[in-house]
Amino acid sequence: MDTENTMNQNPLTAYVELEIRKENTTAKQWVALWAERALDAWHHEPETLAYEAMISVEDNSRILIFERYANGITSIQAHMARPSHKALESAMGESRMTRRVVRNVVASDIPSYGWWSRPDRPRQTDGRTIGGALVAVFGARFGDTTKREAFVELSGQHGKYCWDAEPDTLTYSGGLTTPEGSRAEEVEPGDLVFLMEATNEAAMTKHAQDPAHIALGPVMAERGVKMEMTFQGYYKTTGTGFMCR
Repeated sequence: MDTENTMNQNPLTAYVELEIRKENTTAKQWVALWAERALDAWHHEPETLAYEAMISVEDNSRILIFERYANGITSIQAHMARPSHKALESAMGESRMTRRVVRNVVASDIPSYGWWSRPDRPRQTDGRTIGGALVAVFGARFGDTTKREAFVELSGQHGKYCWDAEPDTLTYSGGLTTPEGSRAEEVEPGDLVFLMEATNEAAMTKHAQDPAHIALGPVMAERGVKMEMTFQGYYKTTGTGFMCR
């Protein structure tokens, strides 16, 4: 992988998970302050393809900010240069609303793998995506690139099935973590990060229990695909930002 080219030109996805200070704020209050920054990104950052806050289902002190940038580090730099970004950092710092960054993972999109948006998904009146969806995120590491490529091939083929058979599966895609930009003990360069978004828990369960999905297991085993789950979590989108343009 050409790291410099990846960071500067290819679409990048970032997952920034934070723990709030519950003695100073609630998840709802934290997201309400952050929402002003998200609205600015929607109106003034065409290269910011996604910028949404979601709250952990397991722990409401955890908030995951999901971000996608069309032109890699160039788009990220433009995002961080906005006055609204500096204003948010200042406001959060003064209010001591964030306890720590739990995980900061940057991944380069896998070309032609799954999809990041559906053209017919529900939208708010201003065009932003509607909140309340359930999101699953996991990180995975493989013994070698051959096994990783086999997983990408097989799960990518399954994604084509899901696109047609599961209209309530809103997002199904992933990327490979980059040598730069990721700060988390359990993450190494070349790990796979996968995100799936479904309209609700029933849709997520339907996906998991679909016979075509279950049938993937034996096929993966036959191809020798073994993976180590490095992290995983479930989150609810808030609709204060946007999952896609």
